[in-house]
Amino acid sequence: MTQGATGATGATGATGATGPCTAIDGIEPSATEDFTAVLINGKAYAGRQSTPGGTIVWTDLTNSDNPNYPVHVCGISITEQDKDAWIKVVTTDGTVWQTHGDVNGMNFIWAEGWTQLATPVPGSLRSGAPRRTGAARTS
Repeated sequence: MTQGATGATGATGATGATGPCTAIDGIEPSATEDFTAVLINGKAYAGRQSTPGGTIVWTDLTNSDNPNYPVHVCGISITEQDKDAWIKVVTTDGTVWQTHGDVNGMNFIWAEGWTQLATPVPGSLRSGAPRRTGAARTS
């Protein structure tokens, strides 16, 4: 039995659905606590551990305590300064949003709405002077 010639390549199939976005970020503002931001299937959570590596307590940041949660969230970060923390998210269309939490002492309160920040625009980002590497030459 002989095999025939290979047939023509078929048409390209439709693009499949985008998978769910999942991300994590964390900081340790002190030796006695650890803060984490997690994104699971586009839903944001803030977590606090009273000791790094200890039991984490999660707060849902998409509920009525945090109105205006954006759609199509696909990235997350957390920062902290003194008694304040901010969680920022980015959507699949590039918009950036943030919410604020009170994190003084044993408080870990996230009860503010989401605010849209300025969206980065290609070509408008600041860039510094080129960095020089290596030792300077002397003659």
